[in-house]
Amino acid sequence: TGFFVALDLHGGKMTVAALARHLGQSLLRLRPFLAVMQRILNVDGFSVLLREEASDTVELNRELLERQFDLV
Repeated sequence: TGFFVALDLHGGKMTVAALARHLGQSLLRLRPFLAVMQRILNVDGFSVLLREEASDTVELNRELLERQFDLV
């Protein structure tokens, strides 16, 4: 499954390692991808995609994503 589907299936929050396993990607490839996705999604100061370094988790705010990009 894809990036958004994987996060959505897990309530919008996963560890980076679990997301990498789910997507069949290495951590070395996923980390730069996450940085790019944050630059794309976090426009106008809204944190649609958060990455917490301390817990090494990624969190997608689906409600904000839908609102920010008129997906509803």
